[in-house]
Amino acid sequence: MNRLTTPLRQLTLAAIGMLTGAAAAQNYPTTCGGYVVTDDDSVRVVDEQGSETFRLVLGNYPNAKISTIGPRIVVTDNAGTRILDRSGVLLGSLIPNLGSFQTVALGEDRIVAIDYDRVRIFDLDGNQIGAAIMQTGNQRQSIAIGDGRVVVIDTDRVRIFDKDGVAIGSPINNSGTFRQSVTISGGRIVVTDDNSVQIFDKDGLPKGAPITRTGTGRQRVIVDGDRVIVIDDDRVRIFDKDGAAQGAPITRTGTSRPQVKVCGNRVIIIDTDRVRVFDRSGGAVGAPVTRTGNSPQTVETTKDRIVITDDNRTEIFDKDMVPQGAPILKTGLDRQNVVVSDDRIIIVDQDRTRIFDKAGAQKGAPVLRTGTETQRVRIDGNRILVTDDNQVRTFDLDGNAVGAPIPVTYVEEYDVLLFSNCFTIVDNFATVSIYDRDANLQGSAISVGYGIQHIQATADRVLVIDDNRIEVYSMTGQQVGSTITSTGEPYAQQFCFATGSLETYGVACGSAQQTAFGDPRVGGTVTCEVTGAPATSLAVMSVGFGRLPAPVDLVSFGAPGCFVYSGTAISHPLVTSTEGFGAINLDLPFNEAYLGVQFSTQFFVLDPPANGLGVVTTEAVETTIGQGV
Repeated sequence: MNRLTTPLRQLTLAAIGMLTGAAAAQNYPTTCGGYVVTDDDSVRVVDEQGSETFRLVLGNYPNAKISTIGPRIVVTDNAGTRILDRSGVLLGSLIPNLGSFQTVALGEDRIVAIDYDRVRIFDLDGNQIGAAIMQTGNQRQSIAIGDGRVVVIDTDRVRIFDKDGVAIGSPINNSGTFRQSVTISGGRIVVTDDNSVQIFDKDGLPKGAPITRTGTGRQRVIVDGDRVIVIDDDRVRIFDKDGAAQGAPITRTGTSRPQVKVCGNRVIIIDTDRVRVFDRSGGAVGAPVTRTGNSPQTVETTKDRIVITDDNRTEIFDKDMVPQGAPILKTGLDRQNVVVSDDRIIIVDQDRTRIFDKAGAQKGAPVLRTGTETQRVRIDGNRILVTDDNQVRTFDLDGNAVGAPIPVTYVEEYDVLLFSNCFTIVDNFATVSIYDRDANLQGSAISVGYGIQHIQATADRVLVIDDNRIEVYSMTGQQVGSTITSTGEPYAQQFCFATGSLETYGVACGSAQQTAFGDPRVGGTVTCEVTGAPATSLAVMSVGFGRLPAPVDLVSFGAPGCFVYSGTAISHPLVTSTEGFGAINLDLPFNEAYLGVQFSTQFFVLDPPANGLGVVTTEAVETTIGQGV
């Protein structure tokens, strides 16, 4: 069998996929297989029709994690860890617990089991990869995982392994008393102990010198893209990913360690007495914003705004620290709360809520409080919910009321939830009501037990869980399926993943046919076969990105009824067998940046008697790269 798997061909496939598939990758199709629900003694999957597709009864209080790659359900209990596919089929065998308890970590296409004295790496089908990584310290190991690396943290050292358990570089010894901490991001592994921060590449090679602490407390580290920000008690320092300092140290101006937020190309330093903004090279942006009250300021950010609040007012700035509108003075006694989206800044005072655009202009009239407590606000897309003690009101982004106020008896902070297609209200621990985004009640109020656990919504379903029941509802408020009784305190996770697919389109001319099968997911393999071709004949498989607007008819080249369905970015020749068979494996890049990328394959087979061109074509197959099928 021919294999299109050389590094050059994989790189070409990945590079062209990134360039031509970027638009598709932003809108990849998603499948929601329902919900994974755990309770006191079991794990079950409830589909979107409200049916229990399987239930696995285990020991006390099992834990379930979802790996969207595959996809897989990873269940851990007292006995160990089980890997299940989306249908509940056990893959491999039980990974036994070798200590008092076992934990797992998910990363890319690996599942890592952590016992008291060892770490073991498994693939998504439950096969152990490499040997166990034994403990070297005197406490249980911890791990960090990402970028194709598994980093094992003992009390005395850090060791780097690839995803197959092969050691990379030398151990990084701990120079302090407490366990090291590790951050993996952007091709860098950043290790912090009591005394310094060190930057390493993925091969364990140090980048730059250790960054020694300057205060008495352990340093804090933020890794953001190509920057490593190190926060000491008395200063903040910015480094590139190779350990080169960017600008001068930013010295503390307040009385305690600065707080740091990173927003795009801005680094925001929050001291106890002022807020300062810097670019990623450590250059100051605009003037410091000095506090006007007694307490440190708080900062909220959007994609292009920085919002600073102190005891007396809120100010809106652009990313160059140019004020947007006038300061928004508080109207109550308490400090303002701020809720932001990309287009709106909502200021919640003790007595009212006000909506502002990102230029600082107020939208609509203030929404005055009608209860005794400060209002609570949620925003999603084009809707804003304002909750008082006695009612919930809906507004558009311009502050216009949408629908009528909804009276309530008693609601807490998380009793009013705003989703993309609806919102829900839990009132007085007794009922759940579903409303569309125009504040119209859908169906009737749903009676629930006192111990309401949580509510989740997908594109067309609402899941309601109380202390012992699981129910699924449509967006019109109608129950779907039957009530499922649990053994107590159920917890649900949505089971959604990007869908990979193989779709055949077009027609073949002659007897040669293409079929494709395999695993069209990141890191998977798709096999393309040609059958029915002339024996021991030359054939070429083309790989193109995107269907042609219209197939190219080869009639003018002497091949009537034969068509080309996609442009050719990569071509791979082969010779068919004596049975007229050939196959090529396409190894897909393991990088979720390629989710949604689509490419088409088609075979062109030399067949001189068939027509004047002497070539026949197969139908085409379009592959969509997903997380699972």
